[in-house]
Amino acid sequence: MAVEYRDYHIEDCYIAATAIAYNLPLYTPNLGDFKYVSHPALKIIIPYQYQPDTQY
Repeated sequence: MAVEYRDYHIEDCYIAATAIAYNLPLYTPNLGDFKYVSHPALKIIIPYQYQPDTQY
């Protein structure tokens, strides 16, 4: 899967690796940033559903 990482930020991989190493959940509204990180110990949690403010 390393080939797929070329198109993504290495920082996302560091964040995921840190969550895995410390056995912590990863809270992010950007689930797509971690779609190529497949590890059974990685628990991704979306804390809320972003709703842009459309009233100006």
